[in-house]
Amino acid sequence: MNVLKVQSKVADKNTKATVIKDDNGYYKVTLGFLNTYNKAGVFYRLVDYDKFLGKNSLVGKRIDEGILIGEDNHPNVDGFSELELKRRTLFLDKKNASIHIKAIEVNKTGEIDKTFNLPVYQIFGWIKPIGDTKQVMIDLLECEDSNVSFSLRSVVRQNRIGGILVRDFLLISTWDTVHSNGVKNATQWNAAGFEDDMTIVLDSINDLDDVVKGFESSGMTCKDGVCTIEHIKTEMSNQRHINTIYDW
Repeated sequence: MNVLKVQSKVADKNTKATVIKDDNGYYKVTLGFLNTYNKAGVFYRLVDYDKFLGKNSLVGKRIDEGILIGEDNHPNVDGFSELELKRRTLFLDKKNASIHIKAIEVNKTGEIDKTFNLPVYQIFGWIKPIGDTKQVMIDLLECEDSNVSFSLRSVVRQNRIGGILVRDFLLISTWDTVHSNGVKNATQWNAAGFEDDMTIVLDSINDLDDVVKGFESSGMTCKDGVCTIEHIKTEMSNQRHINTIYDW
């Protein structure tokens, strides 16, 4: 009798995929890869990683203040106006939190992309499951045959270069836990995690102005809100005449 057998890549290769965990319950995972293509053939380009992932970046400040969280799935923005969408892209909803991110590590993989001759970066994160999905996340992270998924929330500039759709980062907001991958090899079996791909294109050249106004009018007084506004104002002065994309 013929038998059809379908199993995970880990089981198929008979390998182990144990995730590193520290004494405080934080797991080392791969949040994603940059300077590479997603499954849709879009190239995510990051030239100055310190500017967008360093200590003075939006992500860096959120980590320093202990407030960088990821949500359970990307926020549902059905029916949102453009302004509401922009505000929600940057806002971190504690009520929907699934992970706390205490640190990130930007690692040069040693691979050079063949398109722009840039180093490929692997973004590691130390994450701790929290909120309503805490136990489910822990069980998945500790299961050798599961693939826990993460997805970047960011603002990028989009251009077509030599027929290639390229997205250059303007800022990075956070990583959410999701159900589907968009970046090749960013999987739990590369220390857990991969990226989904959900992109919303905005046409206005004043997008960043609207974000600032929306955030200021929301009544938020937390450090996170102030940090976000200051960061975007800096970027805004250099990005008046380009379209922006809210990508997550």
